[in-house]
Amino acid sequence: MIPPRAQLPVPNRWFWFGLLAGLGFIATGVRGLLHDHTATQPDDLVKWLLGAGVVHDAVIAPLVVALTWLTGLALPVRVRAPVRLGLIATAMLTVLTWPLVQGWGRRPANPSALPLDYGRNLVAVVAAIWLGVFVSITVRMRRR
Repeated sequence: MIPPRAQLPVPNRWFWFGLLAGLGFIATGVRGLLHDHTATQPDDLVKWLLGAGVVHDAVIAPLVVALTWLTGLALPVRVRAPVRLGLIATAMLTVLTWPLVQGWGRRPANPSALPLDYGRNLVAVVAAIWLGVFVSITVRMRRR
């Protein structure tokens, strides 16, 4: 016997409002992309988006699944969530700041472009994230 399908919730007015607003933003972006095609280079954008999708599906998603599985095996239940959140925050911060850490876009003629030590700052913020993870784990263990 085939089980009955789960009932999906009926979309309310906020769903439709959000959908229309989102489609409006997407349409505006596509219009700008095509209208200013000499500056935006739509062909390169399509290649980049397709490449990003392949990298996500072939590298990032399997890595996240593997790390989640490994933390599930190696860590007690009480500490899994803080460690996983720390891993997520560290990965996202590293990916987003990598161009700054590498100095991409730094120009000798413009010393105000990328003036900070982004590598040191990344280490400091990652240390703060893991200090928060440690504090969270300590609080969870003491509540026990």
